[in-house]
Amino acid sequence: MYKMLLQFKTEQFHNWVITKTFNDLSHCNNFIEYIHKTKGYMLDELWHKDGYPFKEGEDYWTIEDGVVVYSCWDEQSEEMFNPYKIYFTSEGDANKYLIS
Repeated sequence: MYKMLLQFKTEQFHNWVITKTFNDLSHCNNFIEYIHKTKGYMLDELWHKDGYPFKEGEDYWTIEDGVVVYSCWDEQSEEMFNPYKIYFTSEGDANKYLIS
């Protein structure tokens, strides 16, 4: 399980803050998209509270020294996990972030 604190900007420019537990990072991303589509709120910030963003065997991408790097989540990934690092669920998302 993956516990996150999410802060959204509402249409009135107020903050809506929620702490929620997700199955993994994809589940978290789906929730963020759902809130944006149904309420029009934009994600402002998020903080990792507990757990890991992936399950063993899942693919993920990071950016290391300006290069998109592919990995597969395992025990070593948990040991190296950095809650301040950005993890991506697709190579395309990592590349978009890299060029933005």
